[in-house]
Amino acid sequence: MAMVPDEAVIGREEEWRLTDAQIDVAVDWWAKALCQPKFDTLGETRHDPKADPKGAVSMAELMASSLHQAPSEEQMSAFRDALREQLLSGDTYLSVDYWPSAALGNALEAAGIEVKMSSLPWKTHMNFDRGGVTVSCGYGAPWETLLAKQEAETDGH
Repeated sequence: MAMVPDEAVIGREEEWRLTDAQIDVAVDWWAKALCQPKFDTLGETRHDPKADPKGAVSMAELMASSLHQAPSEEQMSAFRDALREQLLSGDTYLSVDYWPSAALGNALEAAGIEVKMSSLPWKTHMNFDRGGVTVSCGYGAPWETLLAKQEAETDGH
């Protein structure tokens, strides 16, 4: 079996780290999402009777909303600190299909918040590029720029 150079595995021309601004924006966004998650599995098809003919998906979204428990201030602080540490360690894959990615799940656990389907917004993905942060929250949701490249700091960790 041939060895693959690290550069190919990483998929980047050179190694780079998140800036303070990127980390701050990401932590703030996920902290807000933790308080008021969006449970959207239908997206723009929500009004199409064929998308959810028996209402099961809509019912699942409603149940998830009703089961969500907002974290305490202490848990929020611990979640923010733990997520910041995850990002500083290089774990930048922040995503939720129905269950959170490892970095988000680890931050929830470190904060003493039960990891469950109603913890964070469904179908949500965050991307980082050189200085910028974008997020898509909900099924088929458009990408929202949280931090444009030109707004970001240039000092990486």
